[in-house]
Amino acid sequence: MLRDPENAKAWFDLGVKQQANEREDKAIQALQRAVELDPSLLAAWLELAVSYTNEGNRSLAYDAIEGWINRKEIYADSVRRWKESNANSRPGADRAQDLIGCLIEMARSVPGGVIDADVQIALGVLLNTSEVSE
Repeated sequence: MLRDPENAKAWFDLGVKQQANEREDKAIQALQRAVELDPSLLAAWLELAVSYTNEGNRSLAYDAIEGWINRKEIYADSVRRWKESNANSRPGADRAQDLIGCLIEMARSVPGGVIDADVQIALGVLLNTSEVSE
């Protein structure tokens, strides 16, 4: 880290190590730095959502999941279609339910029924937020 403080992957690795040591505040700092340096580092967005969930911060966990969704290029068309078809259907709907619906659409859009582990992780994080308080 000291050799290259602009290395997003190093910040990501530090954040994951801090998570493993149950130092969520330090993990969040490192993972936030990772996504600031490289917003396309998708794994950092998911791990950030995990840390926010562990800290009981639903809103920031949702932000991190949404950041991941918006950057997952292979699902861009299905996300766009889902957003268009649900733009007016549920005004004031629960944000978690909206994100879950989008992730389910992403999972359904994969040809051949292949399971994307990252989509499953994102769904798990969102479902876990119902068990924590802000």
